[in-house]
Amino acid sequence: MTKSYEDALAQLEKAQAALNAQDISQLPAAQLINLERSKAAVYGEIQALQAKQIEDRDQGYVAVTDVFRECKSDLKELSNWVSAKEARDRAIFSMLTKGVSIALSLLI
Repeated sequence: MTKSYEDALAQLEKAQAALNAQDISQLPAAQLINLERSKAAVYGEIQALQAKQIEDRDQGYVAVTDVFRECKSDLKELSNWVSAKEARDRAIFSMLTKGVSIALSLLI
């Protein structure tokens, strides 16, 4: 959240608290309607500000996702190399185990 978002959100929350603290028992009907409209407007602005923050955050994530998609072939290539390496290592280990077993059997 940038400083301007933080400042705006703090001011809106302060305004919301002040509006919520109003004593409505002494207000005429017309002023009560204005108070409720003002509360709704401030609440709506807070929601819009928070939605904007989410949109900004998601846009950054989309950019990362696009870059991630572009490297898909590289990741597949790496995965295939790892799989081949594991298979080769298993084969080598198997051959070494057999060789050591044969050598030990000759010594016994």
